[in-house]
Amino acid sequence: MQVLPERSGKVTSIGIELGDYVSKGKLIAHLDNEELTLNLANNQTLYEDALRTYERNKILASGEALTKNALEKAELSVKTFKNSIDVLKKQMTYMDIYAPMSGYITSKNFELGSIISPGMPIAMITDIGAVKLNILVPENAFLRCLCRK
Repeated sequence: MQVLPERSGKVTSIGIELGDYVSKGKLIAHLDNEELTLNLANNQTLYEDALRTYERNKILASGEALTKNALEKAELSVKTFKNSIDVLKKQMTYMDIYAPMSGYITSKNFELGSIISPGMPIAMITDIGAVKLNILVPENAFLRCLCRK
C-alpha cells in the first residue's frame, strides 16, 4: 500500500527506514508546521479579542446603547475566527503522516528536508503476512518423493 500525504510541506523528521516493520498508526514523517502554528496563534488572539468585543457589545445592546446590527457583526466576527481556528487545527493534523497499515517499508521516496506534495507516494508498506506461494513441481519429482517413504 502506498503512503500518500494529504498536504504539501517540508519533511522535518522521519520515523522510518527502508526495511523497517511498522505498525498501523506509526509516525512515518512530520512536516514543517511552523507557519500553521503562527497562524493558529494569531487567529486565537483575534478570536479572544472578538469575543471580548461581543461581550461588551451585548451589554451595550441590552441597554439599547448599540444597534442590533452592530451586535450581529460582533457575533459574526466571533464565529468567523472560531471557524478559522478549527480549520487550522484540522490542517495541523495533516502535518504528521502515519502508517495506514502494518507491514514492512519496501520503498521510501523522501529524505529529511524533502518537499513533498499531496498524492505523491512517499513510501510503500507491504504486508507479507498473507504471502501465497505457488510452486510448480514436475509429477515425476513428486512421485519420487512418495516412493522413498
